[in-house]
Amino acid sequence: MLKRVIITLILILEVLILAGCGDDNKLYKSVRVFADKNCQDGKVVEVALSDLTDFDWDEALVYRLLMSNDAIEDALGIKYEKYLDLSSGIIFVKDKKIVYEETFNLAGFDPPKFSILAYRNSNGKPKVRVFSRDSIFECYRYGLIAKE
Repeated sequence: MLKRVIITLILILEVLILAGCGDDNKLYKSVRVFADKNCQDGKVVEVALSDLTDFDWDEALVYRLLMSNDAIEDALGIKYEKYLDLSSGIIFVKDKKIVYEETFNLAGFDPPKFSILAYRNSNGKPKVRVFSRDSIFECYRYGLIAKE
């Protein structure tokens, strides 16, 4: 009987975990759909970042590997307490509150599975860059590169 209860609890926990993962990587999914339709065979297409999101936001911050929480806080003017590991990512803010964020691991993928790059060539550039809703990106097969 106890074994049956434990198995039932484990199944319920798994369902709850999977149900909570529904919005994970929604930007990745949106960019992949757009890229699959528009950015094949080396074709470069410009797109506003706001056209790829289905939520309201004021600013988006793109950060890259080895970013500190302090740098994110300075750039956005808000408290940021999430642990950052060896990943890059994007944070969307509305009225100084985080409304969505997504990370992408660039390490070990050549080409990367997905990325959003703040600069075409990041040598000597800051590790963070803030964008507005009107910011234009170039779509390529594995993600987006901000137009400079």
